[in-house]
Amino acid sequence: MNDKRKVNKALYLVMLAPLALVASLWLLPAVTVSASATGPVFAQPPEPQCVCAYCGWPCGSGHASWCKYK
Repeated sequence: MNDKRKVNKALYLVMLAPLALVASLWLLPAVTVSASATGPVFAQPPEPQCVCAYCGWPCGSGHASWCKYK
């Protein structure tokens, strides 16, 4: 009886090995593509969120010619 279980386990392993190989070959490129898709998120600096209180121009863009803070 014990020998029959060993044969069954070996048979299942032989049947599952190709499935595991195909799954790993399919998942590896999918993980690589998803990792590279998230790469350039920080490629551009974010838009300024503040403005000069006097002239209203965005921070980092300078000031209007009439602004007292230029």
